[in-house]
Amino acid sequence: MNPKTLAVAFQLAGAYRVSKNTQLVVCPPEIFLPPLTARFGKKMAFGAQDCFWESSGAYTGETSPSSLADSGAQCVILGHSERRKYLGENDIMVNKKLLAAVKAKLTVILCLGGGLRARDSAVKTKAVLKRQFSKAILGLKTPQNLVLTFEPTYSISTSGAKRSTPEDVADMARFLRKLSGDRFGPSTAKTTPILYGGSVDSGSFKAFLVPGQIDGFLVGGASLRPKEFNSILLGD
Repeated sequence: MNPKTLAVAFQLAGAYRVSKNTQLVVCPPEIFLPPLTARFGKKMAFGAQDCFWESSGAYTGETSPSSLADSGAQCVILGHSERRKYLGENDIMVNKKLLAAVKAKLTVILCLGGGLRARDSAVKTKAVLKRQFSKAILGLKTPQNLVLTFEPTYSISTSGAKRSTPEDVADMARFLRKLSGDRFGPSTAKTTPILYGGSVDSGSFKAFLVPGQIDGFLVGGASLRPKEFNSILLGD
């Protein structure tokens, strides 16, 4: 739920520096999407933080994928660990949302790793990733609208219990590529974008950017600090 006001959202978006070698997608609170896309839509892409699985109906408080697309969203984040933790979201719900979002021609940034604990082994971590991935994509025919994100719960905030190492993240990225290739074909393993959703900053992000493994980041708190975020965007 950041930032709190549209004025601050304008300030942040205006301060972001985007290089031609970097693709930036900003996912603000959905209430800010129309004015942000109207002012900054040529500079960067915009997305939503969640959606519902129906296109319309009596679902008070929910927003359909088609409504998000009409508001300027090109992408939507689904399966985020905070929604699993605080709002009881499960694999079945994520799957229904994913299929609805793809039908509305939104690119899905699928978060995998919700519920993982700092003490979980690599074997346990991979089992969780495989289960969440397999259930999330049930019924999905093509991966062209799919971005995978390794987002372990224990490593997503500054108060996280554990920091994933670049080696850990690279291992999980290779595993996700294998899952994608096994499901959609060998060429998909090379072309599906994979992000890391753990906490990174200007001092740590370069260690995680390994060609053919991690393609980018799902950035949280650092995006609220333009100087810090621009260092990541520009590769400084």
